[in-house]
Amino acid sequence: MADREEILRNVMDEVSPGAVGVVVADSTGLVISSRGTMGKESAAMGTQLISLAAELDPRERKPPVIQLQSESERMVFSRHDEITLGMTETSLTLEFTGGSEFLVSISGEELTIRSVLIWLKENLLKNCDRIDLLLEGDAVRPGVLVLVNDTDWELLDEEKTVLKNGDRVTFISTLHGG
Repeated sequence: MADREEILRNVMDEVSPGAVGVVVADSTGLVISSRGTMGKESAAMGTQLISLAAELDPRERKPPVIQLQSESERMVFSRHDEITLGMTETSLTLEFTGGSEFLVSISGEELTIRSVLIWLKENLLKNCDRIDLLLEGDAVRPGVLVLVNDTDWELLDEEKTVLKNGDRVTFISTLHGG
C-alpha cells in the first residue's frame, strides 16, 4: 500500500477546478486537511455515508461516490484507499459561441458578471492574443451578446447581474468578417 502522503497528494490532484471547499479525512472521519467552504464536520458525515453506501452492494469492489445537491451547492464525497475526500463545487456554466469559443482555452462575495469577466481575463484569456475580440479592458466588447440563462443581460443588470448556483452565462460573438 502506498504511504499516506502519496495517497494524499494523489487525492488532492483529483480535486475539481470548480471546488470551493475541500476536506480530506482518514477512514474514521478524522480531518487530515481542509480548506475553503467545506466544513470539518462534513468529513465524518461523508466517511460514514460512503461506508453505509458500500454496504448496499458488498460485492462491488469500487467504493461509491456520494453526491448531495441543494439549490446553493453540490457536495461530492469519494474514497481513495484509506482517505475520504469531500468537496463542494460551484455550478456555473459558461458558453462561448458564434466564434468566441476559439478565444478560450481551458487549462463569501457575490458572484457577478463583472467578477466572471475579470476571472476570464486573468485565467482563461491570459495566453490569448485576441482578447480584444471578446473584451475591451474589463468590459465586454460591443458586438458580443451576453446571455444569463438565455436572457439578454441588458434586460437584467448587465455587469452588475448577480449570478447564483446553476446559472448559465453565454457569450455570443456577432463579429464576423465578410
